[in-house]
Amino acid sequence: MSLPVFYRASIPPPGQCTELDARESKHAAGSRRLQADDRISIIDGAGVVAEAVIRAMKSRGHDISVEIISRTVQPLSYPRVHLAVAMPKGERQRTLLDMSTQLGMASFTPLLCTRSIVKPPASAQGRWRRICVEACKQSGQPYLPLIHDPKPPEEFADQVQRHRGGILVAHKTGIPIAAVAVPADEVALLIGPEGGFTAQEISALRSVGALLTSLGSHVLRVETAAVVGLSYLKIGCGRGYGVQSKRN
Repeated sequence: MSLPVFYRASIPPPGQCTELDARESKHAAGSRRLQADDRISIIDGAGVVAEAVIRAMKSRGHDISVEIISRTVQPLSYPRVHLAVAMPKGERQRTLLDMSTQLGMASFTPLLCTRSIVKPPASAQGRWRRICVEACKQSGQPYLPLIHDPKPPEEFADQVQRHRGGILVAHKTGIPIAAVAVPADEVALLIGPEGGFTAQEISALRSVGALLTSLGSHVLRVETAAVVGLSYLKIGCGRGYGVQSKRN
């Protein structure tokens, strides 16, 4: 049986003690009903995975001290997929971020498109990060995706192009994703709003080398499109289904 997973931004070396923050301590003592001497797993969101044992529980479990027993660093998986999406409404945002984090997206950028319905405030990033942390804990994903400020699609694609990453744009007229070969370790996947990218946005994206790719014959919600695209890029390419890497 796997150990319950908790998050801490910094994990000390084995043999040292540290404390879980108030949120994680409350979760351990409340929902998980853990006690002294129970073992847990801790991730830092940067690839470090540690096994620890609870040594002390104070303040009715809201102050938990643990001793680090072992610590390893998990390797990055390739390609690193940078997801950029025109945000959907309401709880669909949680679904999008939760599933995309479980699938191992490297970063997330909200897109400000001409037809965007949701223009997220800066305050939303804190809530989104908490959703991603919970998804990492639930799935055991050791890498927490970076969340960037919102950008217009052409600005985001231009930034990716300067870093020599591949750029895919979900579009019904594109070639099937199963036929795509992306010669890069870093690839961006852009998904537009419910009304799609405008012709001007598509033209600007193609001018920086973006490739239009179809995710199927049906019209997908943006969160579904993200799951389909990420699943192929993170799982399909590792089995030689079309996406190739230059990584040595």
